[in-house]
Amino acid sequence: MITVDDVKASLKVHGYEVTADDEWLIENEIKKIIIDAKNKTNRNTLPDELDLFMVDMVVVNILVIKLFDGVFDSNSNVNADNRVISSISEGDTTIKYESSQNQNKDVTNVHKLISDYSAAYKHAIIRFRRISW
Repeated sequence: MITVDDVKASLKVHGYEVTADDEWLIENEIKKIIIDAKNKTNRNTLPDELDLFMVDMVVVNILVIKLFDGVFDSNSNVNADNRVISSISEGDTTIKYESSQNQNKDVTNVHKLISDYSAAYKHAIIRFRRISW
C-alpha cells in the first residue's frame, strides 16, 4: 500500500518541495487514487504491483493542483498545446504564440510528466482489471 512518505519522496525527485500544508492534500489524493484503482480493476484489494503507478498518479494529481495554483511560475496564458500565448487581437481574431525557446520549462515538463504517468497508470490498470458480471 502506498504511503505519504512514498509520495513525498517522489515529489522531491520531481523538484517539488513538500510543505506542511501539503500533508492533507497528499493523504486525500492517496485515498482518491486507491478508490479509483479499485473501481477500475473491479477488486477489493489491489496487487502490490500497482503501488508505483498509484504513487505516480498521486504525484500527477498534486502537480496539476499546484500548476493551477501557480506554483511553477507559469504564465496564465498556457494553452492545451503547451504553447504560451504572447498576444491576442480581437478584430479578425489573431493569436500569436511565443517561440518554444521562451516557454516556461517547468510548465512544459509538468505537462509531459502528467501525460507519461497518466498513460502508464491507464495501461497498468487495464493489466490488473477483472471482469465483473
